[in-house]
Amino acid sequence: MTHRRRLAASATALTLLAGTHLLLGPSARADGDNSPAAGGEAATAAQVWVTTADGGKRLERGADVAFDGAKQDIDLAVDASEKGQQFTGAGASVTEASARLMSGLPDGEREKLMRSLFSADGDGIGLDYLRQPLGGSDFVAELPYYSYEDEQGSFSVDRDTKEILPLLREALGVNPDIRVMGTPWSAPAWMKDSGKLEGGSPRRSTTRRTPTISSRRCRRTRPRASTSTI
Repeated sequence: MTHRRRLAASATALTLLAGTHLLLGPSARADGDNSPAAGGEAATAAQVWVTTADGGKRLERGADVAFDGAKQDIDLAVDASEKGQQFTGAGASVTEASARLMSGLPDGEREKLMRSLFSADGDGIGLDYLRQPLGGSDFVAELPYYSYEDEQGSFSVDRDTKEILPLLREALGVNPDIRVMGTPWSAPAWMKDSGKLEGGSPRRSTTRRTPTISSRRCRRTRPRASTSTI
């Protein structure tokens, strides 16, 4: 994916966070006609849908915005000569809840979805960075929450092998350059003063033994399934 496409994807994400949704594509016509433009012409307008934080507007249709080279009230200017912080990648998380939904799709539909998410070719958005929960997160497919060592001395990633790990391997097959940042959502319950995964803080006696997880390339961790999210 080119830097320009990455910047466009980032700008779209910022727009979504601000509560304004832009739907761009061949169906976005200045005349409001949702049929494809004649002769495969590019869209000349962006459809605007607005959701505000106070709930006053919820996916309310706004006025179309010209999609051309003219300067707008809010404009994004990119100066390629100015370099700031390095942009490592854009992505998401494959949680147990999302893995359950994607695993339930028919094979053809799931493959199409994976290409649209992780491929940089065609219509794919080329996600190449995953913040993967090491153990359960808020978004589990079913209770109880879990860690990789719910009982002290008994380490296991068995729950992730059912749906999460197969999907991560499938994502790697689409884009071998994906990076993963492994993130434990919680220390095991036995390491916390609350005795639970929800809430609490690490017990003082276990603080020094809490491991530090750093980002690494998936391809390097793939062979070691016991210590990897792949």
